[in-house]
Amino acid sequence: RFENIDAMKLWMDKYNLAKIYYEHYSNLEIPQTFKTVNGYEYDENGIALGTWVTTQRKAYKGKGSYKITENQIHLLEEIGMKWFSEIVDSNLQQELITDEKTKSKKEEIMNRFTSYLNHVDNQKLDKETINQGFIDELNRTYIKK
Repeated sequence: RFENIDAMKLWMDKYNLAKIYYEHYSNLEIPQTFKTVNGYEYDENGIALGTWVTTQRKAYKGKGSYKITENQIHLLEEIGMKWFSEIVDSNLQQELITDEKTKSKKEEIMNRFTSYLNHVDNQKLDKETINQGFIDELNRTYIKK
């Protein structure tokens, strides 16, 4: 039980640093090697914030051993988390789902649905509109810039 409380506190500490980073830089495109003690200045001896953000994105996509919660998804989106790059190659759209990828894809789709519902939660939409909006979200394609 105490381990969960400690893990939650550690997650919130890193989240608060990410929030400061976002407030300072207006994005969460944190370099993976970025370490900090105050959230916006690099400090070699600081917390590995870039690695932490990368871990959150991987968990959202169902990759790695860490599992992200609905509440964590919501909190990160409140401070501007973008789960996917705005510039994505066509591999994402053409990806084949193999047996070994099935579990991670299920997690990714559930997390994407959670995100989608977070964004339409306060709107009065019928089921068909919600369904089509989610299909559009899954099918969106990006143009390389």
